[in-house]
Amino acid sequence: MICRKRESHTMSEETYAWSVRETHPPHVDVIALVSFGANEYGLTNGTKQVVKLGLEAQKKYPNARVVFGEFTGNNIFDYEHQIKMKFFPDALYADRVISTIKEALAWRHAVRNMIFLQNILIITDEMHSRSARRVSNRVFNGVWFTRLFKKLTGKHLIRIHVKTFATEDNIDLDNPMTNLRDKQKWFNANVSRELFLTLCPFGYTIMRVLNIHQPTSK
Repeated sequence: MICRKRESHTMSEETYAWSVRETHPPHVDVIALVSFGANEYGLTNGTKQVVKLGLEAQKKYPNARVVFGEFTGNNIFDYEHQIKMKFFPDALYADRVISTIKEALAWRHAVRNMIFLQNILIITDEMHSRSARRVSNRVFNGVWFTRLFKKLTGKHLIRIHVKTFATEDNIDLDNPMTNLRDKQKWFNANVSRELFLTLCPFGYTIMRVLNIHQPTSK
């Protein structure tokens, strides 16, 4: 794995050190846009960054399908969906999502008819990148035939890649996810989730069954 060069003008030491850093494959089948919500003024800062990087990725991978959901905790129903469709009119809409797990499950359902799916590129922020990759690997490579492929080859059948933007650009005082209004709270929330998923043998199942998600203002 080759680390990308540091963008020191936007990244703090902590978030940069935490984020997933990797080279991206020459071919991508799906570009998955993480939802960071919308408010009455439009897309939140984080969602704007996701859209920006999503458009860049679409130019690099013109044959890839874009998939995205809409944050359930938005104050205005379907607003985020409508705005995103203006940028990605051919995208697959993955419905409303409330958590990282629910979002990955929604993505999987949206792309269920795609054949020979191999590479997924997730667009998210630095702090969220580890959990996004871990959860998506579990969701997309957790069914029986993908587990069999891993057992036989030692590799994931569907490879998850992550493209990140600076966490500082995600902080928004009007974000419906209250932890995203403060960088330290967002840092703590993501580290706590990653540790729980890593150290607890049934962490993923517990979070999925209990529908644990970020607190919202709604």
